[in-house]
Amino acid sequence: MAAVEQLLKLAESLGVRRETVVSDWGDFKTVYWMADPMPLEVRELGRDLSELEYASYEGDPHNRADENFLDRDRRVAISFPRAC
Repeated sequence: MAAVEQLLKLAESLGVRRETVVSDWGDFKTVYWMADPMPLEVRELGRDLSELEYASYEGDPHNRADENFLDRDRRVAISFPRAC
């Protein structure tokens, strides 16, 4: 199973709701947008998977603050809203 899909499966098993799946968003062919903040277990697994890159965005008036794990080679990402 690919790294981002491992994170998706873990997040959903912990009760994180999937908000939507977007195809062809920027440089990525698939982005999983989650409705709930990233659990610690997902963050730890994501940091252990060498093919993933972590990114965090402050947000702006038009976009929510979020944190993501990106697989640039496979062009797949998972995005969680940042906890307030």
